[in-house]
Amino acid sequence: MDLFAVLDALTGKLLGGLEVPLDKDDIFSPDGKMLASVFPAQTWTFESGRIEERPGGVAVWDMESGEQLSLVWLEDNRGLFPPWGSGESHLLHVDNKGVLRAYDRASGELPAEHDTSELAAC
Repeated sequence: MDLFAVLDALTGKLLGGLEVPLDKDDIFSPDGKMLASVFPAQTWTFESGRIEERPGGVAVWDMESGEQLSLVWLEDNRGLFPPWGSGESHLLHVDNKGVLRAYDRASGELPAEHDTSELAAC
C-alpha cells in the first residue's frame, strides 16, 4: 500500500508510490536514496493510566525498495544523527501534546523545552 505519491518536480508527472512513512523530523541522505527517521525518547500516558516508554532511535529506510535497513535504539538520546551526519547540532521535536523540545544531537541533553500553546500567545 502506497503512503505517498512520488511526482517529478519539473513536470508534475506521477512517477509511482512510496511505502516509506515520512515525518517532519526525517532526513534524506545526500544522494536521496535513504531516509532516516530520527526520534527522541518519548513517554505516553493513556487514559487507563498505563504508561508506555520508547527510547530514542534512528531508523534508516531504502527509498527505492521501502525496506527498513536498520534501527538503532539510543541510550539517553545520545547520537540523534542519521548515519551520514547532520549539519544541525540540535534536533527540534514537537510531541503529541504540543511540547517543543530542543535536544543536543550528540549528548542527548535537553537545553530547551516550550509548550507551543504558550509560544502562540507571544
